[in-house]
Amino acid sequence: MKTNVFYDNDANVAHLANETVAVLGYGIQGTAFAANLRDSGVNVVVGNIQDENFRRACEDGFEVFSIAEAVKRSRIVLFLIPDQAQKAVYENDIAPNLHAGHMVVFAHGYAIRYRKIVPQENIDVALLAPRMYGKTIRTYFTEGGGAPAFFDVVQDRSGRARDRILAVAKAVGFTRSGLMHISVAEETELDLFQEQFLFPALIDFFETTFQFLCEHGFDPVASLMELYASGETGETILDAARLGLLEVIEQQGSPTCQFGIQQNRGKILSRDAIRQSAAKVLSEIQGDDFAQRLDAEAQSGYGQLRAYRQQTSDSPLTRAHNKLREQLRFHRV
Repeated sequence: MKTNVFYDNDANVAHLANETVAVLGYGIQGTAFAANLRDSGVNVVVGNIQDENFRRACEDGFEVFSIAEAVKRSRIVLFLIPDQAQKAVYENDIAPNLHAGHMVVFAHGYAIRYRKIVPQENIDVALLAPRMYGKTIRTYFTEGGGAPAFFDVVQDRSGRARDRILAVAKAVGFTRSGLMHISVAEETELDLFQEQFLFPALIDFFETTFQFLCEHGFDPVASLMELYASGETGETILDAARLGLLEVIEQQGSPTCQFGIQQNRGKILSRDAIRQSAAKVLSEIQGDDFAQRLDAEAQSGYGQLRAYRQQTSDSPLTRAHNKLREQLRFHRV
């Protein structure tokens, strides 16, 4: 399948000349988007509810307004608030203040993919989905690089939607590394699949391995440090992003390490079982099972999530990690 990737020379920030961009939600992503846009010479306002983020945006030197007022003052709206809050905010504060020529940009396709929001027909709608945390987006940008991102044009009523979303992406720094075009549906399903299949599998695998080692007499703190808490595992994954998952072992692993991996690949986990679990998770995502459960959880005040947080806050794994932090100091150069 051919994939289109766009870089700095494919985009022009001049397409944002005389346009004001509203960053709605000055949180994890919003802080990075707003700062990078401003550094790129774009006129930025911030829209946020009256909370600590509102005050922080003011301290950071931005013009800060209610969400509704920020929409009124802009032509391009970056919608950077949590998925479950988007429908109400869109209907109450955004939609009544949109007019022909406006563009609304989503940082994740969830609300569009599951039709929680159906934008009016007289505006441009686009996706600009970073593949990195907000803090790292900002760090990469200030160091002269950029984080990768996905994008899509969902609705082009002005005839300028593609130019404008590429311009926003360049201003935030995404075209420095590469801006990949995929559909809203594919971005949403890939993101949810990572969160619902890969991350739970990794957490379960680490926790079960930790429990196994403790049951066999190994020191809990030493076991945790060897598994992931030293940061070596994380650095290996970061190097894998640059070098390749298989190549990083060849370049960074000793012959003992490489031989041990080669001897045990395919033996620890059944690949058929992995595929069966993956198929079940993907089916729930592509249907409406997960979206319906999420809606019910949100409407109940996230009771299951609160119970889960309480349970994990006092788990043996968490206690071991707290002890490790007391005993060791980590310094990044």
